[in-house]
Amino acid sequence: MDCCAVNTKFAHITMSIASTVLLGVLGAGMSLAVPISPATAAEGVLSPTVDLSAPGFDGIEPQVGVDASGRAISVWERDGVIQSRWSSDGGVTWSPAVDLSADADMSDSPRITLDASGRAIAAWRAQGAFGYAIQARLSADGGATWSNTVTLAQQSRVMRNPRVSINSSGDAVALWVAKTSRSDTAIQTSSTPDFGVTWSTPTNLVSLEDNFPQPQVAIDSAGRAIAVWENVVSGYAAVQTKSSLDGGLNWSAAVTLSQPIGTESTDKPRLSIDGSGRAIAVWECNQIIQSSSSLDGGVTWSPAVDLSSNLGISYDQEVSIGDTGRAIVIWSHYQDGDPAAIIQTSSSLDGGLTWSPAIDVSEPEYPASDPEVSVDGMGRAVAVWESQRWDQETGEQDPTVMQSSMSTDGGLTWSPAVTLSAFTGEAHFAQLNANSSGRVFVVWQRYDFLEGEWVVQTRSYHFPAALADTGANDSVMSASVMATAGLLAAGAALTFATRRRLARS
Repeated sequence: MDCCAVNTKFAHITMSIASTVLLGVLGAGMSLAVPISPATAAEGVLSPTVDLSAPGFDGIEPQVGVDASGRAISVWERDGVIQSRWSSDGGVTWSPAVDLSADADMSDSPRITLDASGRAIAAWRAQGAFGYAIQARLSADGGATWSNTVTLAQQSRVMRNPRVSINSSGDAVALWVAKTSRSDTAIQTSSTPDFGVTWSTPTNLVSLEDNFPQPQVAIDSAGRAIAVWENVVSGYAAVQTKSSLDGGLNWSAAVTLSQPIGTESTDKPRLSIDGSGRAIAVWECNQIIQSSSSLDGGVTWSPAVDLSSNLGISYDQEVSIGDTGRAIVIWSHYQDGDPAAIIQTSSSLDGGLTWSPAIDVSEPEYPASDPEVSVDGMGRAVAVWESQRWDQETGEQDPTVMQSSMSTDGGLTWSPAVTLSAFTGEAHFAQLNANSSGRVFVVWQRYDFLEGEWVVQTRSYHFPAALADTGANDSVMSASVMATAGLLAAGAALTFATRRRLARS
């Protein structure tokens, strides 16, 4: 299967083999855990829905970041302009919108990264008479004020997919994809040691044979940076990585994480790193979610392991790791005989070295896709996803809504799903971010049928202080991991997968 075939998830795919072994182990693992009750989860504060983008033009591609105090910044694109707002009261109220990019340019692909004290870097791609540019602005006060625009790179050929990550010391790394000639493509990178005041000259991180890479970058508190991307190796799409020990100035040789080369194709690598350099990369390999972990800032990596059934269709993977090594991977999965695709998660207590069996999170009767997850060091986590609704009596399709579930034990159990968006529009492209005190912000774009345009919306959730994992379930999860080692490959059968992509790379 080639890369294009792997990326095409809209086709009907049929496979059918049942696995009573995994289902039995899953059932045993779930019986050992105590789920969060709806009443307990409701003790937290879920903010009202707030429209961030103004009417008149589409607001799309929202992103959000939050600092240790709970101050949040959101960025998005509105009619070719990158805009931003901030909140200091848990998302109840937000500042007026400010334009970060120039009106004369067409800008898109916004990104936002914050450190614990609220220092932020917003980055995006701009297009104009100059060609293409990767640009950024800095805020030292949680988004209240912004520096002048800094151009990290500029050329006549296409550049796209900017990514940026910052640590608490002011080190930041940005990368993007650029055409370096008519036939050549590369991932380029630039770094800053002073919170974005000065940036290094852009350099080629790696030359690409894949025209549609999806690079990711992350940096820890010591300045160790990791980049992952998809490339063509020996004729097959593969996940590769490089690491830097000096904040992105110098990079190691490329390492291929997905193995063995020549027998598989990969898609959509994702990356998360904690403050001490523990990192987890996940990707889809021939419809299986795989993972590899590093305990030393990307210098060495564990062998790839399967997290989802090797007989099914799993996709839309994301990963999050907290500061104590707790990690959660989330994905969409379809099982033969079920009415719809569901959201599943797998959890780790040790930075991704071992994983729990998969757990179903979303409502089984409604198709679910495009999940996101965020977990903190205390084991508190939030998952969000799109849920395609329909009238079960008439069979008529209703709008897609944004749903969410909470966990206080590192993803071992999850609360019942809560609907975040209204049923009178189409909600897509969710992003979320959480801080160490249990404050979580979610943003998404919703199509308003009455106005005929997209609007960026947000809600936030604050875990009560009492809702933190005490570690009582650690032995349960560890036993469950040991009992299911090697059995995930015998997972349940599945047949059809549907996914929706809206301006997402």
